[in-house]
Amino acid sequence: MGEQHVLSPLGQQKSEVLHSLLAIMIDSNASPDRRQAAKRSLQRIGDVTIADTLGQIVEAQSDGQIISDASDLLGFMPITPDTETALIKLVWHDSPEVRRAAIQSLARVGDQRIASILGLVVSDSQDPATIFEAAEGALAEQARRTILRRSRS
Repeated sequence: MGEQHVLSPLGQQKSEVLHSLLAIMIDSNASPDRRQAAKRSLQRIGDVTIADTLGQIVEAQSDGQIISDASDLLGFMPITPDTETALIKLVWHDSPEVRRAAIQSLARVGDQRIASILGLVVSDSQDPATIFEAAEGALAEQARRTILRRSRS
């Protein structure tokens, strides 16, 4: 019990650092270099406690670069149902960059169900009437194969 009191201030400090880094990453007034440095730091830390916050950022933001950065980070963390849902929604985002970041993130954390969803992207990318470009279809197919290989192991 005494250890909890010792760890609690450290946990609080870590939480403050994580939230400060998140604030920098989503600050459109911060320089691109500073935002990317914050993103890389969050990626290295890889603390699952920010996963839900990242999911909320993805849902609430309109800035494509911020959404892309947040969805990219989600792919390096253990996935929660909320963040998985956010990433799946982003596969159908208006921005091709956001769609690609979501597909790449899903490749890192997805399961067989996600592989099936990515299969839809692959087939839709062959129809010029959809939002998906051929390159996104190829990326989705690569992600789908990665997931299926991992699930066989």
